[in-house]
Amino acid sequence: NTATATRTSASAVMNKQHPMHLQNKKQRKRRTTGAAVGGVVVGGLALGPVGMVLGGVGAAAATRKICKSKEKAQERAYEQQQVTKQALDPRRTVHAGSFA
Repeated sequence: NTATATRTSASAVMNKQHPMHLQNKKQRKRRTTGAAVGGVVVGGLALGPVGMVLGGVGAAAATRKICKSKEKAQERAYEQQQVTKQALDPRRTVHAGSFA
């Protein structure tokens, strides 16, 4: 089935991970852990034991959210570059067929 093969190959191209995906993931974990520790310290100084819990959880959640959004933007930019690169590739002859 030609339609299935075309769809599969197109999705395979788009499903490639960003080259820095695993490094970004490790860095996000380190940043989240650091933010949690910082939140525990600041929350503990400000509000005692309750502040430690709230500060740690809040700081970790906020940091993870920020890191994820930056990673997604980075991956979108990478994907756009790949699509543009493929569209400008002279070896790809998608529109070279004749319609008779």
